[in-house]
Amino acid sequence: MQSGALHVLVNNCSPCIAKPEVLFMSWKKVEAILAVVLLLALGLSFLKPSMTGFISAKTERQALGLAIDSSQTYALRSNQTLPIISLGISGSIIGNGSVSVRLGIGNESLLIWSNAIRTEETSNRMTGIFPISVEPNTTRTASGAFISECIETCGLPEHFQRQEAYNLIFDIQRGTTLQLDEIIYVIAE
Repeated sequence: MQSGALHVLVNNCSPCIAKPEVLFMSWKKVEAILAVVLLLALGLSFLKPSMTGFISAKTERQALGLAIDSSQTYALRSNQTLPIISLGISGSIIGNGSVSVRLGIGNESLLIWSNAIRTEETSNRMTGIFPISVEPNTTRTASGAFISECIETCGLPEHFQRQEAYNLIFDIQRGTTLQLDEIIYVIAE
């Protein structure tokens, strides 16, 4: 035996030692498989996959055609418990006042939609030549159409699901009209 070299002998059987060519070929296969897996993972990462659970659900639309010009509450009732998991509305705003629509049960409510847009500007901004003053954290309103809007009701919390009665709470500023065209809700099957 040569000094400084390490050889593995199994029961003093030199033919039992794996030949370097065989080991080299095995590593080439492993490297090829790892390269393919790495390329697939890298390719899929550009698609930005997201894991989601499958929920069997049915989307329902109910035409309303309501013109609401003052703050009030409407009752939504069903003759059975509905497993509503999402709720939105479509319609339009006529006028410049603020409008908000909430979904309520008991003393609790969630915002479905509002035309108030919050602007968070700093005061005394430079705009080139003249400084302008903007009130910090001001709110402006938007008029016009909106379609399938939901803010806090896109995914209802557990305790809001499976109710027989809900309240639609309208807060409408004087001189403004909400034309509520339809209500869109998703029921878990």
